[in-house]
Amino acid sequence: MHQSPVLPPLHMYGILGTPLAQSLSPAIHNRAFASLGHPGAYFAWEKQDSELPAFFEAVRGLPIAGLSVTIPHKRTVMAFLDEISPEARRAGAVNTVFRRNEQLVGDNTDVEGFLWPLCAREAALPSAGLVLGAGGACRAALAGLSALGMTNLVVAARN
Repeated sequence: MHQSPVLPPLHMYGILGTPLAQSLSPAIHNRAFASLGHPGAYFAWEKQDSELPAFFEAVRGLPIAGLSVTIPHKRTVMAFLDEISPEARRAGAVNTVFRRNEQLVGDNTDVEGFLWPLCAREAALPSAGLVLGAGGACRAALAGLSALGMTNLVVAARN
């Protein structure tokens, strides 16, 4: 009798936001999973604010291991999470959700990503800074610069 091979459990991941038609995240992540032999699949979940309560209820019951969060939900998702990292709390925004045991944890990887090249410099950082743009990444930049001790920060944006 022929037995089917036992497959490892599928790990689901995805990007949450709207609009997502332009997002390359599913193609990039699924190609990476395939090349690494990772039993994962990455989806695009385009949701409106009104759909978030039901979406997060479903997330808790499905094998979803992580979410990338983009506009316009970086602040809104915080209400649906069990824990918020210090970086996400300082930035006031979440761009990554992952599971820790049965808890949904929100983090902001933009803060570390923004700080990495600044901290790698050997030159001293100035005491003042200018951030161009007031979108979601601005919050991460301001949180990072504040953590470095910059107290004179200016944000310039079109609107």
